[in-house]
Amino acid sequence: VGRVTGTLNRFLVEPFVPHEQSEEYYICIYTERESNVILFHHEGGVDVGAVDEKVRILAEFVVDLHRVFDKLHFTFLEINPLVVCGWTPCGGAKSDNLFVHILDVAAKLDQCAEFLFSANSLWSPQGQSLEFPFPFGRVQTPE
Repeated sequence: VGRVTGTLNRFLVEPFVPHEQSEEYYICIYTERESNVILFHHEGGVDVGAVDEKVRILAEFVVDLHRVFDKLHFTFLEINPLVVCGWTPCGGAKSDNLFVHILDVAAKLDQCAEFLFSANSLWSPQGQSLEFPFPFGRVQTPE
């Protein structure tokens, strides 16, 4: 990308989630000195028949997301977009139930909190230490 070069060691392949633009939401949580800030934005219209159910599902999701954000010492978490629709990953069929799908996420963990977590902790569910890789395309100095 641009003039950045290097070897890409990791990438993710995710299922395609068919959805309407009106089913997309955006959420960002970040840390300030005294508190965490939650920004939430909806872009587009809402199916009037599903408003109450979507509000309930989104409210539960935001509360749970903030709990994870706080417990795992995130400093920034942005989901763009977050989709609430009836598509289910089990067979890809449309369902009468609504599901939350995270389609893209950017996150930062507080590396200063690394000492709180051992190799067998919440940061490392597979039993391996969490690795803070150097940014792609940048060369690390010997120090």
